[in-house]
Amino acid sequence: MRLNNVSRETITAIEIPTIVSVALLVIGGKYGNGQERVDALTAEGYDYNRVQKCVNELMKVINTYG
Repeated sequence: MRLNNVSRETITAIEIPTIVSVALLVIGGKYGNGQERVDALTAEGYDYNRVQKCVNELMKVINTYG
């Protein structure tokens, strides 16, 4: 199926940006809460504030659309 000349294969081949992937893992509980989350994200080389901002934005969407 094609929509606006973009194939389904093209859409599924698009990679989710790393920040979004990590934010989804945070929402799923992989990195814990509070200081545990800060420490775990920092240990893996992520910017905690940037990831948390993405988590907050994703949660707005999740809370709006379920």
